[in-house]
Amino acid sequence: MLQRLSNFLNISVPPNRIPGLDVYRAISILMVLAAHSIYIFGEVNTKVYGAFFLFNNGVEAFFVLSGFLIGGVLLKLYQNEGALSLRLVKFFLIRRWFKTLPVYYLSICLHLLLGYFVWHNLLDDFNWNFFLFIQNICSGAFYFFPVSYSLSIEEWFYLLLPFTLFAVQMLWQKLSFNKAFLLVGVLFVIIFNCARAYNYLHGVNLNWDANIRKAILMRLDVPMYGIIVAWLWHKKRALLQQNKVAILIAGLLLYSGTILIRRFFYPESFYSYVLYFTATPIGLACLIPWFYSFKFSSNLLNKVNTYLSLISYCVYAIHLSPILFLLLHFWKPHTMIEAGIECAIYLTVTWLCAHILYKYFEKPIMDLRDRL
Repeated sequence: MLQRLSNFLNISVPPNRIPGLDVYRAISILMVLAAHSIYIFGEVNTKVYGAFFLFNNGVEAFFVLSGFLIGGVLLKLYQNEGALSLRLVKFFLIRRWFKTLPVYYLSICLHLLLGYFVWHNLLDDFNWNFFLFIQNICSGAFYFFPVSYSLSIEEWFYLLLPFTLFAVQMLWQKLSFNKAFLLVGVLFVIIFNCARAYNYLHGVNLNWDANIRKAILMRLDVPMYGIIVAWLWHKKRALLQQNKVAILIAGLLLYSGTILIRRFFYPESFYSYVLYFTATPIGLACLIPWFYSFKFSSNLLNKVNTYLSLISYCVYAIHLSPILFLLLHFWKPHTMIEAGIECAIYLTVTWLCAHILYKYFEKPIMDLRDRL
């Protein structure tokens, strides 16, 4: 029995992990879980919802870290080959799709089964756009698989970035890859900041969450701040390492100041709808150099941190729906004690399902990718 339990819990760790970035990723998924756990306590006391703003940027942190990592991959591919060819773009995309698509499509199927057999209202706003990652081009207001909005943003970013880089290199062949890399980064930042500004100034009945925060056409610059840090890390690594504490403090001040200003001073303004979505990821991106060098002195803490990082994608894909929504559908807590018990059950079920999903689905697919 103990041996079976040990085999079930055991997960092999891929080589060449960066502990500090695993910490960053683990903190991000814990922020997401904390933000959505508030729904449970909000059933008892609606004032609890006021704390949501403290944790609702876990997704932004994922965006920034993802940008940093894929930026590093693209730079490494270019260094190895000497040019960014269509063959390398294809290689890059296939590796990303092995990581992201299987869990995404499995999650859609789980939602469809849940809606068909258990909770029919879940299917009210389902459409086939979910399979093409276009369900939130202009608005992310849907109840079916709600966290998929961020996965759509990332998928379109993964697709557009390498092809844009390739196109810039073809148009300006004398431009070095490093300069093309920086140029594309600046273009993304300018274009999508302008898109948010235009939407705010000319939009009708805009919803901050659905029409700005969760819309693909408004948010494709967010991973780019991580990309720019990857470029700086590639060019000025020694300088960033030397000043990592100062950059960390600046990032924390910018990040905390940004969310506090929006929360308490300008909740409905140009700042909130445009500048907030620029300053927040910049602040989070400034944390990366310090986290990159961070290491746990405890081997146990390092293992727990790595484990949380490994299962984070599976946790994200299933934690809100079906798990949390289904739990609240059948059990509405009436006291804070009941809410605490339900939250403990929610986190335990989420961990168990994510562990199974990673160990028996995502991990074998990733192993197959590496073999191919």
